[in-house]
Amino acid sequence: MNPRRLFLILLPIIPVIIGLILFLVASSQNQDIRQRASGTNQPIITISTSPSSPKANQPVTITLSLNTTTKSISGLEMKNFLIIPDSNISFANTPTLTSINIPELEVFHSSVQQNSPTSDQITAITHILTLKSTNTPYSTHNQLVPFATISFTPTATGSVQLKFDVNNTIMTEYQSDTGNILGSLDNLTLTITNPDQDDNDDGNNGDNDDNDQDNTDEITYASCNQTCNSHYDCKAGLFCYQNTCREPACPSASDCQCPTTTPTPTATPTATPTITPTSTPTSTTTPETLSLNYTNDQQFTITLSPSPTATSTPTPTVISPPPDSNPNLKVALIAASASFIVLLLTYLSLKRPPSA
Repeated sequence: MNPRRLFLILLPIIPVIIGLILFLVASSQNQDIRQRASGTNQPIITISTSPSSPKANQPVTITLSLNTTTKSISGLEMKNFLIIPDSNISFANTPTLTSINIPELEVFHSSVQQNSPTSDQITAITHILTLKSTNTPYSTHNQLVPFATISFTPTATGSVQLKFDVNNTIMTEYQSDTGNILGSLDNLTLTITNPDQDDNDDGNNGDNDDNDQDNTDEITYASCNQTCNSHYDCKAGLFCYQNTCREPACPSASDCQCPTTTPTPTATPTATPTITPTSTPTSTTTPETLSLNYTNDQQFTITLSPSPTATSTPTPTVISPPPDSNPNLKVALIAASASFIVLLLTYLSLKRPPSA
């Protein structure tokens, strides 16, 4: 065979091979991204309670903590975190949400919405954190860091469920397009017991009742600035911070007394600033109503109906992942197109009759 013709036949094979290799590399990188997103080294959010075995009419503190593992994040969005008591349980007051200060993060929006206090008191909580500076990402460096507490007082015995909304609980990695990097979210069910019931009660009656009542008082919880190993060791309203029970709102205060600041009067500016913020989250003290529909299999549907004075809450754009792009895939497509053009030119040159 003519060497020139053999060369022309083999010439288009080379870019085809190159394009195929680049395409496989691009696919492999996409697979690596998906594997990283579903790996075991994923950030988590945990729930802990104090006390661990609450009783009726006893204040309960729920501590929400996050661990970003080795990743740096740009924001956390927790919407529709539900507190669902049994139908016979009511709360002495509306659950309160307290944000714990993290220097690199700020609260973009925080709200507590409860349905009618005369029926099933399901509460929906929203808490959104964003970076104070877009140039400074946040990482817990594989440590569990509390970011909020929820307090309430159940008035009867039964169960209280604490549930995440998996579709609306999102954590985004800093300057990454991997989307939500949170791992699995574990819900928690609290069992509220009778104040007169001993935790070690074996069901015996008679003379053992006095002994059982005495044993009830043996459980003690650590007070402010006392040593602890977990949140369960501290009294209600406190959490374990660096092995010491502290106030969640000011963990650095050894006396658990948060400092209060007196606002300083400032002079009225003579000129009105011309720069207008593009979005300002607003809040209102007007409560929102929450209606609940139960189905036979104990599923529920929540419809939030804002009162006429309620204002809409903007959604932070920090947790919206950027569009997916892959430069290697583009290169592979360009190489495949070039291969087709070379193959076409080769075919045309072979069909041309040789010159005399």
